[in-house]
Amino acid sequence: YNLRNSWSPLQVEKIHDLHEHLRRGIPPSWRREVWADITRCLEVQQHFDAGGKTPAEVFNKMVDNSRTFRSDGVAQLMEDLVAAAGWERTPGLMDSHMRRLKRAQDICVALMWFTSIRTDDDIKDIKENKGGIDYTCESDGVQSKRQLGAVAYCESLLVVAFFLILPQAKQARQAARAREAEDDSQSFWLLYTLIASPGNQMLFDYFGAPHASRSFPQGEGAMKDVLLLDKCVACYEKEVWVHLSSLGFHLSTVFYGAFMRMYAFLLPTATLFRFWDLLFAESLHKTEKPPRHCLIDLAFGVLRAQKTLLLSCQSALEVQACIVGYLESLYDPSEMITITTTSELFLWEGVLEKRGISKPVSLVNKTKQLYRTYLDQFQSQNKEVMIKLTREANLGHLISKAATEEMRITTRNVMSIIIPKIRGPLLAVDHCRERGAAFRQVSKEIQEDGPSVDTSILSTVHSVAEMIPGYHAWNNPVKL
Repeated sequence: YNLRNSWSPLQVEKIHDLHEHLRRGIPPSWRREVWADITRCLEVQQHFDAGGKTPAEVFNKMVDNSRTFRSDGVAQLMEDLVAAAGWERTPGLMDSHMRRLKRAQDICVALMWFTSIRTDDDIKDIKENKGGIDYTCESDGVQSKRQLGAVAYCESLLVVAFFLILPQAKQARQAARAREAEDDSQSFWLLYTLIASPGNQMLFDYFGAPHASRSFPQGEGAMKDVLLLDKCVACYEKEVWVHLSSLGFHLSTVFYGAFMRMYAFLLPTATLFRFWDLLFAESLHKTEKPPRHCLIDLAFGVLRAQKTLLLSCQSALEVQACIVGYLESLYDPSEMITITTTSELFLWEGVLEKRGISKPVSLVNKTKQLYRTYLDQFQSQNKEVMIKLTREANLGHLISKAATEEMRITTRNVMSIIIPKIRGPLLAVDHCRERGAAFRQVSKEIQEDGPSVDTSILSTVHSVAEMIPGYHAWNNPVKL
C-alpha cells in the first residue's frame, strides 16, 4: 500500500504492473504479510506496538480480557459453534478441527470486545485496567475521514475467521503449532482493519454496526451487492434473468451467503485464497468501481459461463445446484481469475473510460430513490394507519351497527359505512395521493420484465372474458 501511494497518479505503468502481479497470485509463504501491507493492516499493528509489546502479545492480552465479555453476539457465537463442529466429519481430524474452531472463536470475541470498548463513552477505567495498552485512540494511526466502527457478530464472521487461520504453506507439525499464535494475531488485525479501522473498512457494511450497542451487523452491504448483481444480469443477460425469475429463483438464494462468506465453503481452498488476493488488493484501490466489485464480477462470470445450463433448468433447485456445483469445481485458480477479470472488464472498464455511470449502477440508484420516495408512505401505512384504524376509526362499532340493521354485511353497507372510514388513513402522501391504498403500485417496467406472452392467446382470453357478466366492472375496480 505504501509503495502504491508513493507513486504519483502519472506513473500509470508502475501501478498497472503492481496490480498485475497481485492478480497473478501471491506466494503462499508471503500471503499473510502481503495481505497486511495492501490493506493498511501493518500501519494499524504498528500503532498498537506500544510499550515493547508485539501485535501478537497485544492480541493475546485482548483474548484474556475478553473471557468475561458477554453480549447477544457472544451468545449466538456459542450456538453456532455447535453447528460448526459438523463442518469436519473425518474422525481423525476432529481434534484439530475443534482446536481451530476455538481459535476462530477467540478472534471473533476479541473483535467484538475490542471494538466495543473503543466505541464506549466510559473508557478511562478500561485504559487503566487493561495492561496499559491504549485502546482509546480513534484514528488507529492512519489518516482517514472515516470513523471507528464496531464489529458485530454473525455466523459468516466465524467462517471467514476459520478460513483465515488455515495454514497457507506446507509446514511441519511442530512448526505449524509454533506459528498458530502469530497466525491468529495476523488474522485478527486483518479482520479488524477490513471491518472497523478507519484506514480501510471494506467489510464494514457486512460485519459492522453503527455503535457498540448493536450486537448484530446491519447486513446492508451484501444486500446492496446482490441488488447490483441482479441489475447487471437484468441489463446484460436479460434472457437468463427472465428465465430465473420465471422459475422463482432469486440470486440472493446463493449469492447472499456467498458474498457474506466471501465464497468460503463454495470455492476450493486454494482457489479461495487466490480470490482473496484479488479482493484484498482491490480494497484500497482508488477507482470508481463498487468497493467489493470482485464479488460481483465472479458471480456474474459464473452466470455467463453457465448460461446454457441455466436456461435448461426447470426448477429453482436445479439452478441452485448448477451454480453451486460450478463454483465447487473451480479447482484451477487461474480459471477463476480469468472469469473474474473478464467480467470486470465487461462490466466496469468501458464505462470508466467514458467517465459515465454504468446502467446497472444507475438502476440501483433509481431503485434506492424509489424506495426512499415510498418509504415514508409505507411507514405511515404500517404504523399511523393501524393506530387510526384500531383506536380512532372504531370499525368494530360500525360493523356491529351494520350487522344489527340487516343481520349481515352487504356490499352496500361496506361501501357506504366501512370504506369511507378507512379511506382517509389509507390515502398516500401528497405527491402520489391518487395511488394510495393498502396494495402496492407496480410500475410498468416491472410488469414488462417477465416471460414472453403469446399475444394471440392473450387476446382470446380477453374475448372470452368479455362474455362474462360483470367482467368490465371487475376489470376496472373502484378506487378508494
